[in-house]
Parts: sequence; C-alpha cells; structure tokens
Amino acid sequence: MRRRKLRAEQPEEEQAGAPPRLRAGLYWTLLAVLVVVAVWSYDRRELKEARAHMEQATRYEQQSDYLNALKEYRAAMENPRVSRRQKAELAIKMAEIYQDQLRDDELALVYFKRAQRWYPRSIASAEIKSRITEAQKRLQSGQKDEAGAPVESASEELTLAEAPSEPLVPAPESDREGPVVARIGYDEIHAAALARLLLRQSDAEWLLQHPDDPKLDKFFDTQLERELLFRGAIAEGYHRLQAVHERLYDYQRTLLSQQYAKEVEEKAKVVTDEEVRRFWEENKKRFSSPERLVVGIIRHTTESVVLQAKERLARGEDWAKVAEAVMGPESEISKGIAGTMSADDDVVPLIGKAPDLAKALRESKEGEVLGPIQRDGTYVLISIRGRIPRKESTLDEVRGQIEVMLRSRKLSEGNKTFFEQLKKKLGFEVDARAKALVVGYAKKLKAEQEGTTVTATNDAPKTEETPAQP
Repeated sequence: MRRRKLRAEQPEEEQAGAPPRLRAGLYWTLLAVLVVVAVWSYDRRELKEARAHMEQATRYEQQSDYLNALKEYRAAMENPRVSRRQKAELAIKMAEIYQDQLRDDELALVYFKRAQRWYPRSIASAEIKSRITEAQKRLQSGQKDEAGAPVESASEELTLAEAPSEPLVPAPESDREGPVVARIGYDEIHAAALARLLLRQSDAEWLLQHPDDPKLDKFFDTQLERELLFRGAIAEGYHRLQAVHERLYDYQRTLLSQQYAKEVEEKAKVVTDEEVRRFWEENKKRFSSPERLVVGIIRHTTESVVLQAKERLARGEDWAKVAEAVMGPESEISKGIAGTMSADDDVVPLIGKAPDLAKALRESKEGEVLGPIQRDGTYVLISIRGRIPRKESTLDEVRGQIEVMLRSRKLSEGNKTFFEQLKKKLGFEVDARAKALVVGYAKKLKAEQEGTTVTATNDAPKTEETPAQP
C-alpha cells in the first residue's frame, strides 16, 4: 500500500520514465537539426536555379541570342544565394555583351561598376581595365569636344530639325489594353504595358501569387520612373539625336535578324522518322561495337621478379593480387588490367604498335600468360583476361544520336542553301571593291572626328591637320 501511495504522488513526467529537462533538450536539438536541414535544402535549391540560369545564358550567347542571354544572366545575378564574387563575374559577362555585341558603352560601364562594387578585384585585370577605358573614351568623344563643352555643330542641328517628333518605334497596340493605371500629361499608361513587363521577370510567378511582396512595389516604382524618364527624354528631343537613331536601328536590325534566323533554324532542324531510319540503314557499322580483348599486363624492371610472378600465376594465384604484389597498389595498371584492344588491332595497350605481339595475343587462349617480354627497360607478362563481345546497337538505342547528327548536317547545308535563295530573292549584289570602299570611308569619318583631313593618293592616304576656325 505504501508503494502504491508513493507512486501515485509522483509527477506524471517522472512516471513516464524520462526527466522533463532531458525531453526538452531532445526537442530543441531535433528542432535545430530540422532548421539546419531546411536552410541547407534552400541553399541547394537556390544555387541549382542560379546555375541553370547561367548555363541557359551561355547557350543563348553561343546562339547569338544576346537579349535572352542578358535576361538569364540577370536572373542568376538576382539570386540571393549567389556570392558577391559570382555576381561580379556575371556583371562582367553582361558588360561584355553590351560592349561587344550591342555596342552600348553606357550600359557596359554600368555593369563594370556593379562588378567593382560587388568584388573590386574583378576589374583588376589589364583586359577589363582596357575595356573600361575604351568605353569611357568612346562616350566622351561622342559627347564633348576638346574643351569639354557639349558639341553643338551645325550638322547636329540639321539632324534634329529633320528627325521625327515622335519616338522612332511606337508602343505596341497591346499596351493600350486594360485599365489606366497612371497618366503623364495627356498620355495614359495602361495595365497591359506593365503586365507585359511583369511577366518577363524571372520571379513573375512568385510575385503574382504574393502581391504584397516589396519586390512588386519596387518593380512598379522602377517601371514608372523609367516611363517618366522616357517621356521626359522625348519632351527634350533626345529621340531626334542621330546617335539615338543609329543605335535604335542597329538594335532593330539585330533583333529582327535573330528572330528570322531562329525561325529558319527551327524549320531546318526538323528531322523525320524516315530520314532517321534511312541513315541508320546506311550507317549501321558506325553504331556497332566490335569484339574487344581485355589485356592484362604485369611488369617490373627485374626479370627474376617477373619470373617469380609467372610461377605464382602458374600455381593458380589470382592475377590481380599478383599484379598488385609486383607493381604496387599505386600502379597506373590497376589490378593488372592495361586496357582493351579490338580483335584486328595491332596496337597493344601500354605497349604501342606491336603487330607480332598483337597476333600472339589474338591466337592465345584466355588466361594464358605470355612472356616475360623485354620492353623499354622492363620485363612484361601479358595475357588476355577476358573478351567483350561484339554489340549491335538497335535503332531505338541510337535514335537520339542520329537525330543530332542529322540536325547538324541539315542546319549546315540548310544555311548555305537558305542564304543563296535569299540573295536571289532580294537581288543581293556586292561591289568587288566593297571592302576597300568601306575602309576608305571609315578613315574619312575618323579623320573628321579627330579634326584632320584625308588626302587620297596613289600610294596611301595622308592626313593633314585641319586649320583652326577663327
């Protein structure tokens, strides 16, 4: 009775058999582990997503689709788990695209500066410094004269007067759809215009599901500020500048050319089942693997050691163990297997071209040990340790490989044919002196920009300083 009474008076935690402090400690330990695992999983997922954007950007860049490449690089750069050094590397890649492909030195400098801010050493190389200097020089030469004052030439005034008073490229009609969300004077900004830009964001799906996210507010502020700047630039007449006209034309040419080439490429890459089957029937041998002999080698610089190894093999000891005992566990010939050779090959693995030895191997029985043979200062035991039978691949096994080969061939041949047809269709002609004419005119323009004149002679163009205007 006394025991029952004492047990009844004990707290429930003690009756359960585990002290409360111990159970609480286990709980918090488990919770900490779960948090660590969750953070680790999040990091892995984010880094994987960033790598996917980088790889896609590289593919776009290889295809000369620079706009999509920039979009993917930007998405990778915005990933919160990408290090500052990686962000700097991505910024430099974007700067190089703007500078080399899109001819936009201003934006190139923006991204070079971002790279410097994220990781100062990223722009320390001579190549990057040279790029930055060149971009700065081009911008300065296009905006200021030698005295540093804005250029106001008569030719520029003429260009301004003759240029259109509206933007060179009007807004898409679809941007006028939806409710009005803002007004700038008499101009209205509709929901469709901002929605189109919103859907291009890498995290658009998230923002649509979480409209309270501060990123969405930042997006709207940025786009509206950009629209305000755009309208302000038009009001000031910046759209009439010759330099703006040239850049818009170049961008338009690049964009349309890429789109046209992409569609032509997609059509050329279509491979039919009949083409795959025909290629397979004509090239079956290319997709078959001949029988191969697995060649084993045991070698040592001392003949007596090799002879003892051969005796051990004759007693039935394992080839791999004997090989390791003779050559050591760190030998390049792992477990005494040197490689494989085809049944009609004269090249023996690790030996080289040796027709007589290759013939002896082919005629030997599997497991038979030949040697010792003296070769390059060593004594060698050699043996056929097995055979890999001939394999005939089926069409289904190599279908993907054949499709890749046919697409590549059709693309190469199709491009040549396409351009020939396009030349005939559009009446394309090139003057035989085109290269010389362009170079000569480029020199003339360069001389005008530098304040010199070019005098054409039979030998070479001469430059003379232009007299200063009174």
